[in-house]
Amino acid sequence: MGADATLDTALSAFTDCIKYTCLHTLAVKVSDKFRQLALSSEQHFLPMPVRGLPSGEETGKFISIDVGGTNLRVGFVELFGKDGLDGGDGPSRELIRKAHERSWPIEDHLKVDKAEDLFAWIGACITDVIRSGYAELSAAEKEELFIGITFSFPMTQTLLGEATLLPMGKGFAITSNLNLGKMLLAGYQRQCDAAEANVVNMAKSSASLEASYKLPKLKLVAIANDTISTFISVAYAVKARPNSRTAMGLIAGTGTNAAIPLRLDYFSSSKTAHSRTSFIGDSAEADAIVTNTEWSVHPTGDPLFELDIPTKWDKQLDEHLPPNFRGFQPFEYMTAGRYLGEIVRLVLHDIVSHGNGMDKILPLLITQNSISTASVAAAAALDSDVNSLAEPFAKFPTALKAIVQPISKAVMDRSAALMAAYVVGLLALAGDITLQGLNDELAKRNKDEDFVEEELVVAYTGGLISSNPGYRQSCEYWMNELIRNSSWRNQGKQIVLKEALDGGVIGAAVLAGTAMRSRAELT
Repeated sequence: MGADATLDTALSAFTDCIKYTCLHTLAVKVSDKFRQLALSSEQHFLPMPVRGLPSGEETGKFISIDVGGTNLRVGFVELFGKDGLDGGDGPSRELIRKAHERSWPIEDHLKVDKAEDLFAWIGACITDVIRSGYAELSAAEKEELFIGITFSFPMTQTLLGEATLLPMGKGFAITSNLNLGKMLLAGYQRQCDAAEANVVNMAKSSASLEASYKLPKLKLVAIANDTISTFISVAYAVKARPNSRTAMGLIAGTGTNAAIPLRLDYFSSSKTAHSRTSFIGDSAEADAIVTNTEWSVHPTGDPLFELDIPTKWDKQLDEHLPPNFRGFQPFEYMTAGRYLGEIVRLVLHDIVSHGNGMDKILPLLITQNSISTASVAAAAALDSDVNSLAEPFAKFPTALKAIVQPISKAVMDRSAALMAAYVVGLLALAGDITLQGLNDELAKRNKDEDFVEEELVVAYTGGLISSNPGYRQSCEYWMNELIRNSSWRNQGKQIVLKEALDGGVIGAAVLAGTAMRSRAELT
């Protein structure tokens, strides 16, 4: 088989599903699967103790922590409420101010070490930020600081300030059933104990105490998943137009997830019984619970297999994973930034290993996870000049260079299209759009009917979608193609992707502010 035939076969395997009929069928199946899981699954559609949306009146200064799959971010966030720092309603009013924010990569050894070691490291990072901003704290804040946390992993909650970890994924080996709040505060307390001991030692030696002080206590008032924080941050910071509303939150980065408000009747009573009294927030839709879908965790990938969308390379990727991750997140393995580079490597290795004019397999193609998704995205964005390929592809033989761009583009395009279908399926579950038959519904459409214009904002974050404009445009294109052609009831509706800048950090602070405001109203 020649190189072109092998390339054509590979391209077809990835792109055959990127058409309206397949994606529409997928969205319908996804919506049906989501409905089943929302009702019965204990690992999916986890109701958060947040009902409705922020009021916009949340104020205060908070320590905000964002624990992601790749990085840790910590900083001070101050909320000024809907009138902003100086009042008024102009678009330039300052609603949020961040200060002393720092970011650290989460090294691989921390992901596989004991949980105590990971949280002790997080505690040390929190301490660094507090020290950098200590001089700006009020007397009360030097005694106690309120914190909000975004934790980018599955968890269950009955109270906004408490959470229990579920299996993590994203390369972390930490076991489940950990109390996240207790672990984090224990990690920070180790730093407090060390600081107090330092003060005592300096006092005994009559040394200057100018550079040493007692660290403030931390009071944890809000924990949220990254998708929840993304969703909440945009709902707080963006004053929606009359025909626009924030419909859901989307994570498309190292991993993928989504959050969306759903009515109480979508859940079994067992999933909401313990948290009904702890919901907070203000909204006209007071019966809606902000929900962490965990939409990548098995069996959400069943519709993909029913439509025979996974390729042999997707299956190889799954087989090469550690045993406890095999089959765990099939949708994520086909769409998320942690895996797309590896899919491309597997395809290239397969083509080269069958000859096709290339007489040797490069070491790069033999080494697992040696090609990053960032490299794949850059290659996919090129037009046709293979000489413009950057590392690690720049030194490839010309014959191999010629297939890198089309394969990279096919893998990226499929990811964007599948992501779009899952978004549309989720919006259909929530009742924001309608997915009906292709022809019968459109035939009923009254062309003279006036349709209400409505903009459904999907708040997003994550490097895969944020750093790749072509990927984002492809997602948005297929989302709107699907809703425009699925039902006459969707006419006038449009999905708009809006980036939640610093959504994890800001969302955690907003939820902390919401919790504090709710407490104040009860006293």
